[in-house]
Parts: sequence; C-alpha cells; structure tokens
Amino acid sequence: MKFKTALLLLILIIFVSCKKDSFASIKLKVEFEDKTNKELPRIYWISVYKDEKLFKKYGRFKKPYIEKELVIDSLSNGTYRFVYENFLNQQMQKTIEITESRVYQVSIHPDYSKYTDFINESFVKNLKDNQKVELCFESLGCFHCYGNYC
Repeated sequence: MKFKTALLLLILIIFVSCKKDSFASIKLKVEFEDKTNKELPRIYWISVYKDEKLFKKYGRFKKPYIEKELVIDSLSNGTYRFVYENFLNQQMQKTIEITESRVYQVSIHPDYSKYTDFINESFVKNLKDNQKVELCFESLGCFHCYGNYC
C-alpha cells in the first residue's frame, strides 16, 4: 500500500512540475475593407517577417496558398511584419508585437490604399509650369457619335 501511494505521489509531482510550453498564434484574415464585397480578394503574395527576417511566404499559386483566413501557430515572442501588395501595386504592411501566449487577430485589406502617396506621385500633379496635358475624348454608339468617328 505504501509503495502504491509513493508511486502515485511521484507521478503526481512529475505531472505538476512539468511545464507545458505554450506558444502564440496569429489568425490572419484577408478581407476587403468594403464589407459589402463578398468575393475572395485578389492578393498574390504575403510575406511574413519575424524580427526583420523572412519567416514565411504565402502565394496565390504556390503552396502554402493564400486563403481567406490563415492560422500561423507555434510562434515565439517577437515582432512580426506582414507585407503584401494592394490592388494599386502599393506595398502595404502591418506589424504586430507578440509578447504573450494567446491568439492575435490581424486583418489585411487589399482594397485599402494610401491615396495621398498615390496622388503625390501622379503624373498630372507633377507637371511643370510649361507642360500641359491634352485629353482627347471620342465616343461612338448606337445613337450617338462624338469626335473623329462622325
């Protein structure tokens, strides 16, 4: 009887003293900022960096594939950065700091754009004083004609 009690006590001490390593995970959602659009966003790649080193790369046509929701688990503490291109070919990024073991939610929006950057780089806005742009409009339809087609 004493042997069984001692054995059970030893097993209980071993289980209590064993520390389970728990890791964080990230649920990465790829969705439109415009919630009325229900189709899968066209995004061709997502690069995940951990502490500025490439950690994982997802692709539209290569494994691991991009899905509406990606789960990246068994993550240690550190800074994770998600880099992708939006529909205007602007490179976008989201950064998250992992400090504890839990599930982090991250959403990326391929239809979001930094419009101020796009406008500042536009051709028309950067014209010099002696330069001009001429827009020519022509249209031809069943009941109308405008321009050189007439």
